[in-house]
Amino acid sequence: MRVVFIMVVGLFVASAAGAHVTVWPKQSQAGAGERYTVRAPTEGKVATTSVELEVPADVTVTAVLVGGGFSYDVRREGNRIVAITWKLEIKPGETGEFVFFARNPKAEQIA
Repeated sequence: MRVVFIMVVGLFVASAAGAHVTVWPKQSQAGAGERYTVRAPTEGKVATTSVELEVPADVTVTAVLVGGGFSYDVRREGNRIVAITWKLEIKPGETGEFVFFARNPKAEQIA
């Protein structure tokens, strides 16, 4: 059984610019631990300054990979990480990559 892993990723930029943010892998094993990579390109003319990831309720973030010249903050509810915000200036034509580790729920699909 594979779980489809869908996350809400919001981009905060100086102006309204579209981007095709992706989370890899697109499918993961239900109940398994996984390394996820968030890729955020800046496709407009204004740099992206931060990327926020809202973590689905049944997903448990176990770690955030540090490095790469960015900083990050986590928002918690109790002991659970419910959102991660990475801060990095991603200039037009560039792509930022951010990695976190999470334990998937046993459900077939989450959103």
